[in-house]
Amino acid sequence: MKNLVGVIMIMKDMNVKPNYSELERIYEVDRHLIKEIYVTEIMLNLT
Repeated sequence: MKNLVGVIMIMKDMNVKPNYSELERIYEVDRHLIKEIYVTEIMLNLT
């Protein structure tokens, strides 16, 4: 899970929207959880 957060942060820094379904297959985590992590990372960096 820690690696997934790192990958999402790198994608965010590169302004690339992640493919949630592809990340779900790679990391075997629900795509809704991946989106929640992505949105949370964006909101944390806006403040």
